[in-house]
Amino acid sequence: MKYNLCQQTFVLSMLSNQLVQLAGATAETKASLERQLGDSIVKVLNASRDLMGDWEIVWGPAVYVDSSYQHQAEGTGVADNAVYVAHNRSTSVYVVALAGTNRYSKYGKQDEDGEVERTTLWTHAFKTDHDGNPLLGDYGNPTASGTPCLSLGTADGVQACLCTRPEGESRHLVDFLKGLTAAGSTLIVTGHSLGGALAPTLALALFNPNGGPLQASQWRAVHVLPTAGATPGNGDLSEAFASVFPGIPAEVPDDASPAQMELWNRNIASPHDFVPMAWVPEEMSRVPPGPPGSAWNGLYPRLEWASEALKQKLRLAIGLAMKRSTRGASSRPEGTPLGSRITAGAYVKLPHIVISTARVQEVDPTDRIVALGQATPPDVAYVDHWLKQHAGGYIAQIFAVGEVLQGDSSSPLLRSGAASFLGAPDGAA
Repeated sequence: MKYNLCQQTFVLSMLSNQLVQLAGATAETKASLERQLGDSIVKVLNASRDLMGDWEIVWGPAVYVDSSYQHQAEGTGVADNAVYVAHNRSTSVYVVALAGTNRYSKYGKQDEDGEVERTTLWTHAFKTDHDGNPLLGDYGNPTASGTPCLSLGTADGVQACLCTRPEGESRHLVDFLKGLTAAGSTLIVTGHSLGGALAPTLALALFNPNGGPLQASQWRAVHVLPTAGATPGNGDLSEAFASVFPGIPAEVPDDASPAQMELWNRNIASPHDFVPMAWVPEEMSRVPPGPPGSAWNGLYPRLEWASEALKQKLRLAIGLAMKRSTRGASSRPEGTPLGSRITAGAYVKLPHIVISTARVQEVDPTDRIVALGQATPPDVAYVDHWLKQHAGGYIAQIFAVGEVLQGDSSSPLLRSGAASFLGAPDGAA
C-alpha cells in the first residue's frame, strides 16, 4: 500500500541525513556535498515511487558549512546543516526537510546540540545571521503574552538553515517559499533528532503571526512533523508553538500511529529513545542506570551486562546535561535589555506524543559483527542499542517505512545525533 502523507514526510525528513554516510568526515566543498546529497535523495525517490508517490526536489539541497570549523583547504568542510524542499506534483504538497546532527560536525555537536547553557529571546534570535547581516528583521512574539526563549544552539541551527542557499541558486529558503503560488498547496516542515528541534522553531519563525515572513492563510494548510526532537526552549516558546500550530487531530486515540493515521504539530517520540527527554531535567533523570544495588536500572534495564564503568560514564554524562539545562533556565537571554532581570526559565517540551512500540531487538553481547571480524565489545553493543532506539524504532515500528529506509539508508541517524549527545565510547559510533 502507498504510504500516507505522514509516512512520506518522515521518509523525506530522514533522507536529508544521507551526507553522514556519503561524505563522512571527508572535507569537501559545499557544491560537492550538495551534489552528493541531491543525487542520493533522487535515487531513493525514483526507486520508491510506488510507495512514496511523485516527489521531486525543487530547492536545494543547501548545505551549511560553518567557516570556523573549516578543514585544510579554504572553502571545504563537512556538512554542519542540510535542508531541501521537495514537491509532490500530484498532490501539490511541499516539504521542507532539515537534517539532524552530523556526528562529524564539530559545529553541529558543540554549537547546536550542546549550547543549552545560554539562551536568546525569541525577538532577538533571527533578526540577523551569524555575521550580523539582516535575516528576518524586526518581529514580535507569536502570542500576546509571555517571553519565549530558546537555546542558543537551536537559534544557531535555524539561522544556518535560513542564511544558506544552494550553489548557483540566488534565493534563500524564505525567498523561495515566498515565490510559490501557495493558495492550493500544503506546506510541511519536518526534521528528526536535531532536525526535530529545528523544524518546529523554523516553522514558528516563518509563520509568526506577529511579523513572520509568511502567512499560513495563503496556503491550503501548514503542518509541522518533528520527530525525536530535543526541547528547543522554555514554556512560553512551547505555548507559542501550540497556539500557532495546534495539534491535528486535536484528540489522539491511545493506539495512534503515523503508519495508520496522520499526526501533525506534535513532536513524535518513542518511549525508548532518550533524545526527546533532553533538555528537561526530570525526564533526563530517568535515563541512566542506577548505581550498584539500586532498584532502578535505567531506560534499558535488560542490558545489565554493560560494564559498571560505562554505566558510571552515562550517569556522569546525563548529570552534566541536567546541570547545563538548569544553567540555561537561569541564564539571562541574549537580547535582554540592560538592567532587566529576565531569565529564560526552565526548558519545557513542545507539544508531543509518545507512541508505545515494542523494543528494537536488544543486543546480545556474545554476538559478533562483520566489521573487521571482531567480536562486539559489550560497552559498544550497549551504546549501539541506544542509537538504534533513536532511529530504528521510528523507521520500523512507528512509521513502518522500512521498505524505503533500510540497510545503509537508516545508518546515518543510528550513529549520529544520539552518539554526539552522549559522547559515545570509541568504536560505538
